[in-house]
Amino acid sequence: MTFKFLPLLALSALLSAQAIAQCTDPFNLIVSPGVICTGRDLTLNATNYPGATYTWTGPAGSGILPGGPSSQTLPGVTVGAHTGVYTVTMTLGSCTYNASVTVFVQVTPKVTQVLHTNPICVNEDEVMTALAGSPTGATYDWTGPGGWSFTSAVTNVAVRAAMQTIDAGTYSVTVTNTAGCVSDPFPFIINVHPEVKSSFATTLMLGCDEDSVKFTNNSTGHNASAWVFGDGNSSNDSDPLNIYKNQGSYTVRLIAGNGVCFDTSYQLVNFNHNIKADFTVSDDSICQNTPINFTNTSTYVPNILPAYQWNFRDGSTDVVLSPAYVYARVGEYKAQLIATDYLGCKDSIERLIVVDSTGSISFNTSTDALCAGQTLDFSGTFMQIGNTGTTWTMGDGNIIKDQPAFNYSYDRAGAFSVLFEATYRVCPTVQFTKVINIKPFPKVDLGPDTSICPNGKPILFTDKINHLNPLAKWRWNSKGDNDGPTIIVRHPGAYAATVEIDGCAATDTVIVSNNCYINVPNAFSPNNDGNDDYFLPRQLLSSGVTDFRMMIFNRWGQKIFESTVADGRGWDGSFNNTPQPLGVYVYLIDVGFVNGVHEHYEGNVTLLR
Repeated sequence: MTFKFLPLLALSALLSAQAIAQCTDPFNLIVSPGVICTGRDLTLNATNYPGATYTWTGPAGSGILPGGPSSQTLPGVTVGAHTGVYTVTMTLGSCTYNASVTVFVQVTPKVTQVLHTNPICVNEDEVMTALAGSPTGATYDWTGPGGWSFTSAVTNVAVRAAMQTIDAGTYSVTVTNTAGCVSDPFPFIINVHPEVKSSFATTLMLGCDEDSVKFTNNSTGHNASAWVFGDGNSSNDSDPLNIYKNQGSYTVRLIAGNGVCFDTSYQLVNFNHNIKADFTVSDDSICQNTPINFTNTSTYVPNILPAYQWNFRDGSTDVVLSPAYVYARVGEYKAQLIATDYLGCKDSIERLIVVDSTGSISFNTSTDALCAGQTLDFSGTFMQIGNTGTTWTMGDGNIIKDQPAFNYSYDRAGAFSVLFEATYRVCPTVQFTKVINIKPFPKVDLGPDTSICPNGKPILFTDKINHLNPLAKWRWNSKGDNDGPTIIVRHPGAYAATVEIDGCAATDTVIVSNNCYINVPNAFSPNNDGNDDYFLPRQLLSSGVTDFRMMIFNRWGQKIFESTVADGRGWDGSFNNTPQPLGVYVYLIDVGFVNGVHEHYEGNVTLLR
């Protein structure tokens, strides 16, 4: 169906008469606006014939009136309720006319937020970003004070460069999607702060010890100030006064602001007046008793020679222009120069002088001589001021660093020259040498192990290596000290000789076994079974015993049995007729034989039950 716009009234009446006469159908239904968007009004216009009646139908929920005039307006349409087919039937006399149209409702976009800077400072660019759900292909139209506008179908961002105070006010943005639906305008306000210009002037007030500067703040558009004076001081006053304790050049910074906008200015202030004390030294680190030269490099205005006072900080002073000096004592000294000009103004400077010791060095040992393998204590003594390290050269190929005191042992004999060195940051290295005598351990040889019969011929053991050495001393485990190199052995056992020569000792041991009789039993069981019920070394009876004595002791040292009868029964394991508990007991046996030999036996016997 072709939609036509309504004709003029006269033409409409003429056509109506013709239509009625012929009962033809020139009846139309049109909608406006052409693009129907959500939230907007929908107008339905049918051809208006005087005297005609109209019957309307439309989508459920659209709110259309069934019977009504030739035109209806539906406010605030939505996609779900108003999309569909709308129909109108006109009845005029005996003629009935129908018309219909399909309506598609498009979604109207919406600007939800505009991101921007508010307030903004003069000459800054205002960047505005519209948030509208990012509809594809949308066009953004921006307007602002002073006739400013901007349209873009590419981006949702608009920039107004170099904002001025006259650019402040209400801005607005609308977005149009590809269906032609236009959002409601989104207004927002931008405030532009006045421009801040930082500026200041200085007034110098010179003094002897301190210089003062009065600062005058000439900034505009500000309500707050922040000063940095370049000497570590600062202030938030509008027109501050700062005292400079040292001459020189200082960069002063002023930040002026109004809470949003800021501006910074700088100025250089110089204090080079009257007198400035200074000096150099030939070396700031010297060795004790070494001359050091002080060179006066002070400057002064006008050209009138100041008075100078040197303080070397060791109790000495001088008043010459550039002195030479010798520090006799070790230490650190802050040498000072005080310069006084013709007005009485003074300036001073200090420089640190480090005086190291020429150094004395030695070391002690716990002994001057010892045996190989024994431990020797070393303890070094040296000047520690300025020391950078110590080194021990032990004479045996080993080097020990940075240990003033330690323990050491030599694994071989000899004369070892030990060198102890201390190094210093300024003074020369100092050394001390001492010879350490390490004596060898003696060798001792008693011969091979052997055996003996207690009633037979005794054995003679002699230190075969050292027996002719007049410096040797012997100690046998079976005799006392200074026993001599020889011992006579009549009984089995272990015999050890320790020989000492010049403080070093060595030991040799020989084992003498029993090859003449059965040993004393080491266990018995007094249980009346006829086997080993008594403890007694009966084999001795065949050796011609002339006297005999045996004693038994418990573990507390209490004597619990004694017998002098060699052919008796022996010990039955009881004490005072009370059986003793199983365990280990000590026996002592002394025996005399017909050949005049006496023997002594002692050992342990285990009582079993």
